[in-house]
Amino acid sequence: MVSAAVETHYAEVAIVLELFIGSVVCCITGLVLAGYVKLHLWQTPFGLLIMNLLVSDLFNGLNAFLQAAYIFCLDNGIKAPELFRTIFFFQALFLWSTLLIIVALNFSRLVAIVAPFRYSDIISMENTRMALVVIWVTGFVECFFKRFSSLAHKHNFYISDVVFHIILNFTILALAIAAFVCLKRSGDDCQVRKKATKTVVIVSIVFCFTYGYYNYVYIVWMIPGLPHTANEWI
Repeated sequence: MVSAAVETHYAEVAIVLELFIGSVVCCITGLVLAGYVKLHLWQTPFGLLIMNLLVSDLFNGLNAFLQAAYIFCLDNGIKAPELFRTIFFFQALFLWSTLLIIVALNFSRLVAIVAPFRYSDIISMENTRMALVVIWVTGFVECFFKRFSSLAHKHNFYISDVVFHIILNFTILALAIAAFVCLKRSGDDCQVRKKATKTVVIVSIVFCFTYGYYNYVYIVWMIPGLPHTANEWI
């Protein structure tokens, strides 16, 4: 059993990280999103995906402040089940949408490299809008399930959820690597396509590596019913 002093230290570190990450994410995504809207960069399929990703990341950053408050409550023995469920309500929606939008971005870059002449047919504005509707609707379904279903309070549900998110992360990484390799082999001289692909690859890799911290917070502080968690009272 971890001592109370060690648990308090971990809690303080987690709170500081949550506040720092939330502040950085909100500032960066807010500024970039404002630029996208001002310059009307969302009027292409790629730009529309990026704008939705920015919106999702902005709310993920805001959710970090709620997670910091929740960890503070746990560390001080304050029961906050409504705050816990509210966090997962938003987290299920915006983290889910972030994962799937990055998958869609990688897929669009792969299509642009492998089938450039069919890109406008496959990655059209209509298809992009439909994909985004599916992403957001499934996110709402999951977040309502986590918020109101009694089954969502079982730790087995959270473990399967973490595993599924990890699988999506490996999918993102695989698509990013495939897009990068195909770009190198294609000999494509289009600088715009190269820049867009490299940007998506970098975003994907950074996201996959930083996702490890989310899993730490998720498993150690959030999952109810596990013997080592701080959340045994949910």
